[in-house]
Amino acid sequence: MAALAASGVHPARARRDHSRARDFFDSNGFTLTDPPILTPAACEGTSTLFPVDYFEEQAYLTQSGQLYIEATAMALGKVYSFGPTFRAEKSKTRRHLTEFWMVEPEIAYARSTT
Repeated sequence: MAALAASGVHPARARRDHSRARDFFDSNGFTLTDPPILTPAACEGTSTLFPVDYFEEQAYLTQSGQLYIEATAMALGKVYSFGPTFRAEKSKTRRHLTEFWMVEPEIAYARSTT
């Protein structure tokens, strides 16, 4: 939590916002899914990944859980993930995030209300 406070994000606010996001999706019939943090390849067609030596095999820190939760949505209908995301793009600004938490909802089928 010291890192959050040093970054200008108040720890209590971060916990409250995390709780509100989960409460919203849970109360609207979504199922929380936990996609893997280590993946064998890029999920968004980029080559800027953080490599990790994983049991003598090359793996990468995930950029998104989207591919995994899309498949899960086909089985469960409405799903979401809320977890760490890693971006390895080089940047010349200190405001560029390389690690952050992201919420990713997916719905298999939705009816238009218009």
